[in-house]
Amino acid sequence: MAAALLAAASAITAAPLTLASSGHLVAPVSINGQKAAAFIVDTGAEGTAVYRGFAHKSALPNAGEERLVGQTGSTTLPLRTVRTLAIDAVRHGPLTVVELADQPDRPDVAGIVGLDVMRGYLVEFDFARGRALFHDRAAAGRLRRSLGRPVRAAKVTGGLLAIPVVLDGVAGQAIIDTGARESRANEAFAKQARLTAIAAPLRSIRGANDKATTLRTASVASMRLPGHDLGATTIKVADLSVFQTFGWSDRPAMLLGLDHIRRFRLIVNAQTGDVWFIEPSHA
Repeated sequence: MAAALLAAASAITAAPLTLASSGHLVAPVSINGQKAAAFIVDTGAEGTAVYRGFAHKSALPNAGEERLVGQTGSTTLPLRTVRTLAIDAVRHGPLTVVELADQPDRPDVAGIVGLDVMRGYLVEFDFARGRALFHDRAAAGRLRRSLGRPVRAAKVTGGLLAIPVVLDGVAGQAIIDTGARESRANEAFAKQARLTAIAAPLRSIRGANDKATTLRTASVASMRLPGHDLGATTIKVADLSVFQTFGWSDRPAMLLGLDHIRRFRLIVNAQTGDVWFIEPSHA
C-alpha cells in the first residue's frame, strides 16, 4: 500500500517527440478533448500558441488581442481561449493562447507549447529516445538528486532562459530555444568573435509578425557551453528583433537551437531557471 501511495503522489508523463516536415520536434497535444495534433515543445516561447488554420478548425473562442514580440519583429495578434490542453497526462486549462499566422513550411504543425505549460514541471528532453518527460514535484525531486549541480540560467523578457556561451573566445548569452531548428547569433557576436562567413544557401525564417528575415551561415572554430566543449561547428547569423527586446542589440547574443541542444539530454526547470545538459554517455 505504501508503494501504491507513493506512485500516486509522484508522476512522470512521457510524450513522444517526432520530427515534423519543417524539421521541428513536435509532441501530440489534445485541445479541448479533440484528436491530438502536433505541437512544437518550445523553451523559446513565453506562452502557448496555435496556428490560424487549427484555431478556426477547432472553433476556438476569441479572447481579444495582444502585442507580441517574435524573432523577426512585433505585431498585434488575436487571442483564443482553450478549455483544456493535454500532453499525455499533463493537463492545463483554461488557457488564453496566441493565434499565429499559418506557416507554409509547417503544414503538419498545429501550434506551440510554451513555458506557461512547462512551469511547474521538470521537463526532460530525451532526444536519443525521442520523448519529452514531464516530472511532477515529487518525481522531480528524485531526478534532481541524481543529476548533480545544474547550470543556473538567467531569466530574460518573458521568462526565457539564458546561459553563458563562448564562440571563438568571445563570451555571450544564449537563449535555450528548442523551437529553433538551428542556433542563431546576432551580428555583434559574429563581429566580435570574427566569425568567417561560409558559402551556403541563404535561408529565410518568418516570425510571429509573418515577416521574413534572411539567415547567413558562419563557421565557428570553438563553441563552449558551461561545462561542455562543442568544438568546431557552424551557426546562422542575423540581427533578429528579439535580441533588441532582450536589450542585446549591441552585445554578443544568440539563440541556442536544436542543432546543438540535441547533442545532450536537456532537463529544464523553467520556474527556477535550473538547467542540465547531460552528455549521452552519462544519460
